[in-house]
Amino acid sequence: MGTARRDRNIRWLLGLALIVAVALLVRVGQKKRDAEGALRAYYDLAMNPHPGMYVPVYEGRVTSGQAVRLADGAGERRQILYFFTTACPYCRASIPAWKEILSSTTGRTDVDVYGVAVDTSDVLEEYELEHDLSYPIVRMTDPRFVRLFRVTGVPLTMIVDPTGRVAYARRGEFSAGALVDSVLQVLDTPLPEAAGASLRVPSVGAAARVGGEPPN
Repeated sequence: MGTARRDRNIRWLLGLALIVAVALLVRVGQKKRDAEGALRAYYDLAMNPHPGMYVPVYEGRVTSGQAVRLADGAGERRQILYFFTTACPYCRASIPAWKEILSSTTGRTDVDVYGVAVDTSDVLEEYELEHDLSYPIVRMTDPRFVRLFRVTGVPLTMIVDPTGRVAYARRGEFSAGALVDSVLQVLDTPLPEAAGASLRVPSVGAAARVGGEPPN
């Protein structure tokens, strides 16, 4: 009788130990998944464009030759930047929606719109004429600036506040409707306080996944 009771106690203790071990394994597995999720989130913040990040001033020229400064809104002007390559089909598909945004902002004195070509194609002017692009186009081929703006894929639609802080960023094909509305909603939001202006990235001079492709 004593032996049977002892065996039951041993089985009970072994069962309890097994339950505890399983619970610990589940807990460890959850912590591992949480850590991996946090690591992915930090990686996304470090590598991909997102609201809240700061970008440097980029000094370049539009295809007509006029000098411009991207991410330098001069006062209370926001900039909408369309990053693209001439060979990207998703960029071509985004042009109608980008034009719709331009049309919706025509006449506003607080918004500038630029296309930013991040490839070395020599057909940029022909591309501009072919697609009847009425917003100025700037070429950005220096890989340092491409990385600083975190153009890890095109098309990329970005809104930059006057202090150089990104207010909106979306990578992938851009379509009309809700996406256009999301851009206009950001533009209608009052500018944030200038308290963060001291964090402005200085000028250093320069000559979702959603469907898209990396820049050249």
